[in-house]
Amino acid sequence: MVRNISWTEAYERATEILVTLSVEDKAKLGAGKGWGAHSKEKYPVGFIGPIDAIPNFKGLALQDAPTGIRFAVGVSAFPSSINVASTFDKDLMLKHGIAIGEEARGKGVHIWLGPCVNMARSPLGGRIWEAQGADPYLAGVSAALQIKGVQSNGIIATVKHFILNDQEFARNTQNSIIDDRTLREIYIKPFQMSVDAGVGAVMTSYNKVFGEYAGQSKFVITDLLKTEIGFKGLVMTDWWGANSRTSRGDVASIANSGLDMIMPGDEEFADMTQIWGDGKLAHLVTEGKVSQERLDDIATRVLATWIKAGQNDGTFPECDVGASGKRDVQGNHKNFIREVGAASTILLKNDGSLPIAKAVKKIAVIGTDAAAPKNGVYGGAAKKEGEPFSDHGCVDGTVAQGWGSGTTNFPYIIAPVDGIKSYACNNGIEVVSSLTNSVEEAALAAKDADIAIVFVYANSGESYITFGETIEGDRISLNLWAGGNELVEATANVQKTIVVIHAPGAVNVPWRHHENIVGIIFAGFPGQETGNSIADVLFGKTNPSGRLPFTINNLESDYGTSIITANEN
Repeated sequence: MVRNISWTEAYERATEILVTLSVEDKAKLGAGKGWGAHSKEKYPVGFIGPIDAIPNFKGLALQDAPTGIRFAVGVSAFPSSINVASTFDKDLMLKHGIAIGEEARGKGVHIWLGPCVNMARSPLGGRIWEAQGADPYLAGVSAALQIKGVQSNGIIATVKHFILNDQEFARNTQNSIIDDRTLREIYIKPFQMSVDAGVGAVMTSYNKVFGEYAGQSKFVITDLLKTEIGFKGLVMTDWWGANSRTSRGDVASIANSGLDMIMPGDEEFADMTQIWGDGKLAHLVTEGKVSQERLDDIATRVLATWIKAGQNDGTFPECDVGASGKRDVQGNHKNFIREVGAASTILLKNDGSLPIAKAVKKIAVIGTDAAAPKNGVYGGAAKKEGEPFSDHGCVDGTVAQGWGSGTTNFPYIIAPVDGIKSYACNNGIEVVSSLTNSVEEAALAAKDADIAIVFVYANSGESYITFGETIEGDRISLNLWAGGNELVEATANVQKTIVVIHAPGAVNVPWRHHENIVGIIFAGFPGQETGNSIADVLFGKTNPSGRLPFTINNLESDYGTSIITANEN
C-alpha cells in the first residue's frame, strides 16, 4: 500500500513548490485540457497537462466510474455501489475500494471519479444504483471505506455530487431548496464522513442550490464544504458544469467561489465553451479580478492532493485507458466480484424454495434478463448495424449495470442461464429455457418443470442518454420493464416460481402474494459475474445475506416523493 502522509505535511511540501511557479503554471493546475486531451490513443475523460516546473508532474488523468474504470480494456466490471451497500459488510466495502484502486493505478488513472453519494430521495432517481440508497449513514460508511481502499493504492478518490443532486430530470436547471436540518443530517452527512476518511477530491453537482449553481456557489464550496466540513483537498466541477452558454459565464466569480478545477477543459462541446484555460485564469489574476491568494489556494490544493496520494515520487504508471490500452489489470478480481454479487443478493421472500432442493431435477429459466447478450459483450448492442451503443444505453440480455458515466465496459458477462446451467450439469439437473418475455412461451416452458426461475428487470441511468421507460434517465414508474409483471403472473399460474429482480432500486411487486410465488430475490446490478453470483445463492453455496438500503412499499404512492417536473424549484 502507498504511504499516505498527513494534509499538514502535504501542504508544507506543496508550498515549497508553489513559490517556484509562475502565475501561468499555477493557473494550469486548475484548468482541464479538454475531453480526451491526453492523446487520441489514450482517452481519459479529464486531463490536467504536464508542467515542467514541477518535478515528476506529468499531468493528471481523471476517469470514471463507480463500477470500475470507464472507457478501458483489460479492466473489470464491478458490482454497482447499491450492491456493495446492500452487503452491510465493512470488509467487503473496503476490499471493493482496494480492488478498484488497483485497477485505476494499473491503468494510470490519477483521479478516480467516485464514489457517488447522491441520496435516493425518490426511488425513481436515475443514478441511485451508482450510490448507496436512502440512508445517509450507510452511504457514508460505504463511501468512506471505498475511499480508503482506493486511496491505499495512491489514487485520488472523488466523492460526488456536492450537493442536493437526487434526480436527473432538469439537472442543469433544477434549483434545490432545503431546510438547514435536512441539509446537514441527510445530504451533508455522507460527504462529511468521506472528508473524515481523507478523500482527496470533491465534485460539485450540476443543479442550483438556493438559486446559484453549485459549481460556482461560494456558499456551497467555501462556506459549506471547505469551512464547515473542513475539506482540505481539491474541488472540481462536474463535466461542463461551468460554462459560458448559461449564466455560469462569469469566470472571476467562479474562481472566487472557491472552485479549484474546471473539467473537462477548454473546448466546445454541445455549444458549451469552457472558460479557464488558454491563460484566461492567469489573465484575471494580473487584472486583479481574482486575487493572488485565491490562485495560490487553487494551486496549493491541487499540489497537496497530488503529494498526499504519493503520486509525486515519479513511479506512477502512464495512462493506459481508451480502446488502444494494452495493460490487463483484472488480476483475480472476478472472484471478488462473484463474492460481492452473491453477498449483496437480498432475499425478499422464501416459502421454503431456497436453496433449491436436491429433489428438483428440472428447472425452467425464463425471461430475456436471464440471457447472454446477442451482440457480444453487454452494452455493445447496436442502435443500427455497426454503430455501438455508448455507456450501456441499451438492454441486450441480462442487466448488470445501469447506463451513463457510471458504467464500465464488460470484459465478459456470465448470464444467469449459463450460471444455472453450469451448476445444473454437475448435479444431474435438466435446464429448459424460454429466453424471451413471451407469456405463452414462459407458461409452456414452466409447465413441465419442477420449478421455474423468472428473471425480470428495470433500468435507469444518466440524463444524456434517453432510453426505455425513463424521462432523462429517471424512471417514469416503478413497474418492471418489458412486461415483467405479466411474465411473472403467467409463469406462476402454471408452476411454483422463484423471481429474480435486476433493478436500480425499488420496483412494484404486485404478484408477491401469489400462492405459487415461492421465492423473490433482489439482485440489483451485480457486474460481470452476475450469473455465477445468482447461482451461488439459488443452490445454497452462499447465504443471501444482503439487506435493503431502501424501502419497497406496498404502493408507488406510498413513497411520498417523486421526480420533480412541474417547475425548477
